This record gives sequence, structure tokens and C-alpha cells, in this order.
Amino acid sequence: MITSASLEDQDRFRRSLSGPTIKLYFCDMIQGVLDVAPVETNLQAAVEHSSVIRKRVEEEPGIQKMFVRPETSKLGLERFLQCISPDLRGDLPTHDMTVDPADPTRILSNPIKWTGDALYELHRTAHHLGSPDVLDMITDHILERQDELELSVAEMNRFAHQGGVLGIRFWTDLILNNEKRTKKLRLVYGDWGWSADMFSALRRKRKMRLPLNLYHLDPSISCRQYHHHHTKEGAGICYRDVVKARAAYSNDHGDEML
Repeated sequence: MITSASLEDQDRFRRSLSGPTIKLYFCDMIQGVLDVAPVETNLQAAVEHSSVIRKRVEEEPGIQKMFVRPETSKLGLERFLQCISPDLRGDLPTHDMTVDPADPTRILSNPIKWTGDALYELHRTAHHLGSPDVLDMITDHILERQDELELSVAEMNRFAHQGGVLGIRFWTDLILNNEKRTKKLRLVYGDWGWSADMFSALRRKRKMRLPLNLYHLDPSISCRQYHHHHTKEGAGICYRDVVKARAAYSNDHGDEML
């Protein structure tokens, strides 16, 4: 069992703290700045992959710190930043990482278990910070591991509504894709517990009886159907294509980066 982050990921983490950086502080409307250590990351990556941070930097060039919404957890924020800094990942991070306070040259790491709660916390952070790239990473992670996740109706409602129209489309398709899962959900929950929008979408799709097969779905189809980078906040380019282009450039130009 791998218990430590790979050397490549440790190097990514070190590079995320280099160059111009920005510190993100946790703030509450009533209590003010919370007694939680800020999270620091590469400024360029944060601006490129968060519309909220990008807007703040455009309003105040040279800014070195900003506040994030109080419901954002430190762990969720740290995992979000791993996804985008110093550059986009091709999948979700495998380990939580910190600098060893006793030895700044050493990286401490712990494996991440991507439970429904952990995925939702990351999804909420990406939603609050306006990051279609990370939302799409989460969508692909869930799609590839759809039979491994055990989620309640309430949890699926949370994901679906936070994702808007795309979220409802994705989760209703995912639910109906597996007949065994569909029967189990109806046996346990009946038709109760679903939000009005989810219930309506599920009922409509059941009546249509369209054949669904989300297993081994062609990436171009899942991208077109479920990804957020097509929205106004997105750049129109899939994070997977960005990662592939960077890898190809790196192969052609040695250690240079895009």
C-alpha cells in the first residue's frame, strides 16, 4: 500500500508555493478573520483556474491576500489548490500534503479517501471559487468510479443542485445507468426524498426509456454532456486537453513548461 505521495506530486506541491503567491484567509461575517492558518498557493494558477480569485486580482492588482467564504473548509481548499496549482492535474490528488514544520525541506503526506462527503466538500469549494476545471475533474472521478460510491438520495440531491442544470442531467443519468442501483434506491427511498427537480427529471427519463450506458463512455461525449467548461465561467477547453497539451509540450521541450 502506498502511504506517501509520489515524488512527482511532492515536487508539484513545492512548486505551488514558489513564485508570486497569494494567501487565502478564512473569514466570517460576524467573527471576522477566523483563527485558522491561511492557505498559500501560486498566484498565476489561482488566477487562471478560479474566476473569483481572478476577478479580485483584476480589481486590485498586486494583491497578496484575500478572504474566502466562511463555509469553505481548510481541507477542502487545500485539496482544491492541489488540483490547480502549480498547474492543472489530470485527476484528483491522491494525498493531502503539508510542509514539515520541523524540516521545511520535507513534505508530509497522508492518503486521501474520496468518500461522498470529501467529494462534495471539494465540489462546493470549486463551485464557490468558480472553477469549471475542478468541477469537471470531480465529474469524471465519479463517472469512472460510479459503482464504488454509496450515496444517499439527500447526498445526490446536494451534488445535483450545486451543479445546476448540468448537475441534474449528470446525476439522473448516473442513477438510471445502473438498473440494480435504481431498484435499490426505489426500494429504500421510494419516490420520496428527491428534490422536485430531481424527481421530475427522473420521472421524465424513465418514461422516455432511453438506453443509457455510462460505463466506458467516450471522453468526448461525457465532456459534451456533463462538463462545466462550456459555461460562461469556463474557458471552453477541457482540462484533459490542457493536461495533454502540456505533456506533449514538455516532451518536445524538455523541462520547459507552457
